[in-house]
Amino acid sequence: MSASGTWGRLVVSVVVSMAMCAGTLGTVGIAMAGSGDSGIRSAASTARTIADAGAGDVVSGLGVALGSGVTVHVTETLDQRDVYAKALAHVIQWRRDALDDSRIRIERTVDGATASWTIREYLKQIGMSEQEYLSPKWSNALERIAVQRAVEAADYSLHHTRPNGESGFTAAYNGVTSDGEILAWGGGDIAHAIDAQWASEKQDYISHLAGNDTGQTGHYVQLIDPDRRWYGFGQGTSPDWGHAFAGESSTSAPAGDSATPTGWQGDFDVEVNVSDALLNQGVVSNLPMAMDAGATAQARATLMYLSGRYEFRGTWTSSDSSVAGVTPDGQFKALRAGHATITVSGQGKRFIFPITVQSVAAEKLPVYRVYNPNSGLHHYTTSSAERDYLIRRGWRDEHVSFNAVKDGDSSMMAAPVYREYNPNDGNHNWTMSRAEHDSLIRHGWRDEDVAWYVDPTASIDVYRLYNPNSGEHVYTTNHAEYEQVQRAGWHGENIAWKSL
Repeated sequence: MSASGTWGRLVVSVVVSMAMCAGTLGTVGIAMAGSGDSGIRSAASTARTIADAGAGDVVSGLGVALGSGVTVHVTETLDQRDVYAKALAHVIQWRRDALDDSRIRIERTVDGATASWTIREYLKQIGMSEQEYLSPKWSNALERIAVQRAVEAADYSLHHTRPNGESGFTAAYNGVTSDGEILAWGGGDIAHAIDAQWASEKQDYISHLAGNDTGQTGHYVQLIDPDRRWYGFGQGTSPDWGHAFAGESSTSAPAGDSATPTGWQGDFDVEVNVSDALLNQGVVSNLPMAMDAGATAQARATLMYLSGRYEFRGTWTSSDSSVAGVTPDGQFKALRAGHATITVSGQGKRFIFPITVQSVAAEKLPVYRVYNPNSGLHHYTTSSAERDYLIRRGWRDEHVSFNAVKDGDSSMMAAPVYREYNPNDGNHNWTMSRAEHDSLIRHGWRDEDVAWYVDPTASIDVYRLYNPNSGEHVYTTNHAEYEQVQRAGWHGENIAWKSL
């Protein structure tokens, strides 16, 4: 597709590359002619500026003004080094071809009358040498705009309209816009877009000059028109066509511009502004509506428009952080069984996603109990190696006392049980209370970190008893034992934690 503010006629056309069964290219297009400017050279052809491209205007990471609308993001794989290496060389090829083909003429309307010249004749009219004609210039500003427009042109149906509903010519870099744009879809690289798509209109242009309009010509004209002296080309991706290409041109030097190419290569996060109409097609989240407790994800919200190509970003929140937690940047974790809504908000928009968290049976981790007949102390450990070592040293095996949670340190549902050691009397203590743990450490007990993790929602009670004579704590799931030991003088300290 091409659009330009050239003299004589305004040409709007569509060219797409379609795979045919024989491997040939087909073209589909609609042309619309309009009135043009008068005069062989017009001041109206200078690089335009737009009022909203100044300070405060939202710009993309490419430096291009986005205009109105809601900002969304897409990851694009760019290879502007390849584009720069090929684009002007192929433009020059077609300019040299037009220079040597007397059938190619430049049309201009002067005082209401249309005249035409061969390329050589027209160069003389405007005082341009053949060398200058065959030396079109690269524009950094136009390249940036071309890349932005190639990204935005992923949707073929938009033509020269941006996703926010504004004209493609509102895309500006430092206040500079192009005054000519050509678009193409499909193909593997910029050389294909130039040779097999845009320049393929040459024969249609020759037919047009002969008074027989047979197809689109605007793309070809923008490549060979002597008045188009500055170019920038860009490549993006398209869900339907694989690639989208844009060529931006200008008839006068963009103010404050550079001929240095961007050299962009690799993955880039590119911002695009979209209209409410496109946003209102729907926004979906990658978070399943039902998740198992303990599941984690990086939350993302994507537009249904273009099958999730664009991501909406904002601040994430949860309606119930005890069920499902999420950080402002979207790091999500399902915590416990229940229902919650996860919301992403920004730019005056808010999207809400319901979440159901399902409980998952935790895998058991046995906690072994061994007894020292000499000291009368009990010891608890999840380590079978530690248990076996103590048994070899004369401790009595009392088998599995209760069950903790396996891999509990990776689950936000599990709670730690701390272990401390008293170097004076050899006692160990286990507690879920961080305050008790810290107090014992301050009183000289040795910190032995987390002994194991437990599930606070488990169904089996683990009781704690205290011997005031030896200072030992004992733990049991047997309520009858709990009551019996209290009758023997131990202090019952209620439920210590839960066992699976």
